[in-house]
Amino acid sequence: MPTYRQQQQQEQQRRQHALAGAAPGSFIDLHLERLISIGGEGLLQPRSIRQAPATALVNGSVVAVADMVVDQGTPEFWVRYLFDELVSTGAKNALPGFAGRNLLLDFYNRVFWRPDDFETAPKPFVVPKATSVLAAYPAATTGDDLLRSHLRAALDLGFEWMQWPADTTGSGNASLAGLVSYMQEIQHKTVHTPLVWRTEDRRTLAELRRTGFTQQLAAQQRTEALGMDQAWNPYSTDEVRGRLWYRRQNTDNCLYTGISVALHPFANVTARRRSPNTAASASQAATYSHRSSCTGSSTAGATMKDSRPS
Repeated sequence: MPTYRQQQQQEQQRRQHALAGAAPGSFIDLHLERLISIGGEGLLQPRSIRQAPATALVNGSVVAVADMVVDQGTPEFWVRYLFDELVSTGAKNALPGFAGRNLLLDFYNRVFWRPDDFETAPKPFVVPKATSVLAAYPAATTGDDLLRSHLRAALDLGFEWMQWPADTTGSGNASLAGLVSYMQEIQHKTVHTPLVWRTEDRRTLAELRRTGFTQQLAAQQRTEALGMDQAWNPYSTDEVRGRLWYRRQNTDNCLYTGISVALHPFANVTARRRSPNTAASASQAATYSHRSSCTGSSTAGATMKDSRPS
């Protein structure tokens, strides 16, 4: 049995051998754990926030470290959202056996350069190869398919999922009222604790049981505004649209495929920023989202338990 020091030496030799066979400035599979620890905002935020220098050495040459603009609905927007979940303990634990490792590695190598001090820097950073994510991909269908597969890999690693009822899967006008009733029955038979549904209007839980709710990805205005109808976006596929996705780390739901449920209304009310004109009564068991008041969305359940701005 090799000692710990011998194991470290063997690992270092394996790493050096892998780097020797890699293209200059590229990442290798052994870098993935450090790469995902950067998250999405760490990849794209301004240098002043992610603590990246103005220039870096890439294969011995000085290269400018530029920022990418993150506009709503762009690939950068979705890289930030999906890759932010990769920093979780759940994602890191799932990484060793993750089937999409090569897809993630291809994404990082296609969009970013590896700084020469990537392995030793106290806070790892990457160097964008282009001014935008799309610029790093082939044009038309080929690039769309490739980028979608990379974003889907991030979704699969950072999130888990459950299937929506078959009669509502992929339906743009599905109310999912039946699911509300189903959830009520489950909670009544198990924990006997009233569930609070945070929605984007003042409908009570009883009203939701009759009318249902609408996911963001089922609302055309939202899908267009957020780029969920674009071919490069995994949320444009029926498979992703037909599932409720939730984060591995804290099981909080994906912002775009479900609605929030809580055990007590006041916990939700105090935890979020809200406009004084949008406060729903606690007795109605629903809170009116600040994000909704900003976007003007009228779909119930389009906003989840997440206080970050879109």
